[in-house]
Amino acid sequence: MGFFSSAFFWGGLVILIGLSIILHSMGIKFPLFRFAIGIFFVWLGLSIIFGAFRRTGGKDQTVAFESTSVEGRKGASEFNAIFGSVEFDLTGLRPGDRDEKVEVNAVFGEAKVIVDMNTPLRIEASAAFGQAKVPDGSSVAFGDTRYESPSYRQGEPALVVKVSAVFGSAAVSGVHSAPAPDTVPASQ
Repeated sequence: MGFFSSAFFWGGLVILIGLSIILHSMGIKFPLFRFAIGIFFVWLGLSIIFGAFRRTGGKDQTVAFESTSVEGRKGASEFNAIFGSVEFDLTGLRPGDRDEKVEVNAVFGEAKVIVDMNTPLRIEASAAFGQAKVPDGSSVAFGDTRYESPSYRQGEPALVVKVSAVFGSAAVSGVHSAPAPDTVPASQ
């Protein structure tokens, strides 16, 4: 999604709008919307050919046009599934002395997010023309919903997962990890 927030995209859009206004004032009709969609598909095709859609470094992990599984790691703050199906395993992420924040986006794709339900967890899900589902089974197609795990306590560090689905689906499911050895009750 970096292309749509780049100076190249917005500068090009402003130039096209300006040219369209100038040409229209001279009586020449310029199909701006069709031209913009054509440019988008050319860019999309070139990105596919040159493999620009698989980024797994830095603070984000973006996967497109494929089905795969990605394991979450500390420090990664953004996971994207674009035109593909991706499973993001966040069971290894734990909050430290402050919230661990992660953003998961599904754009024209499917994102399956797996979290550890024993971790203090808050999920903020939103969807537009798609579906975002949280571990308690509730979902939203347009708008927002919120979920907090039983171990979540307001004001204490938690894993905060923001899930967005745009023309796609994002589902968060939980697994229960085994309790730590020092928390297993002694047999009587």
